[in-house]
Amino acid sequence: MEKKEVRKIVRERKKQITLDERVEISRVVSEKAFDVLKSMPATKVALFLSMPDEVDTSHLIHLLVEQGKHTILVPRVEDDTTINFYRLGNIDTYDLSSLGIKEPSDDISQALVPEVMIVPGVAFDTFGGRVGRGRGYYDRYFQRYPEAIRQKIAIAYHLQVMTEELPMDPFDQSMDMLLTEQSSYVF
Repeated sequence: MEKKEVRKIVRERKKQITLDERVEISRVVSEKAFDVLKSMPATKVALFLSMPDEVDTSHLIHLLVEQGKHTILVPRVEDDTTINFYRLGNIDTYDLSSLGIKEPSDDISQALVPEVMIVPGVAFDTFGGRVGRGRGYYDRYFQRYPEAIRQKIAIAYHLQVMTEELPMDPFDQSMDMLLTEQSSYVF
């Protein structure tokens, strides 16, 4: 199966989730991720600001801010090939990117490198494989900082997990962990 076909299959599966289910699944997955993060010594945690079809990270952000242990970093697309991560600010003032994602505005401080990353994706397998949206931002970022990033933790709906191994290109980076509402995988 090719990545394009995988993306299409998962996109169709996601259409069947109701809004109430999305809210509940996002809460469960966020609490799982928070439990994992609070047991880690890492202080700099990067996570994504969700697109409408992704697990909503707002509850996880709230839990992390409330705990006060971590420096929370969020991505900003810098150009066609690069993302960097910046300290979380007031999300209400963030700009909407060309991809439809809220991100820090031009008035940003120095980019920071996270120790742990909460990673989005379109599809995952039970071997650590990940298929993203096709732009390669996260894979390139992982390659830039292989020693600094200790854990790559994907969060997703369980319906995004494929039973067969995903097609992986040489530059694709595997996850260290995958958390869904039904399962937790450690690779």
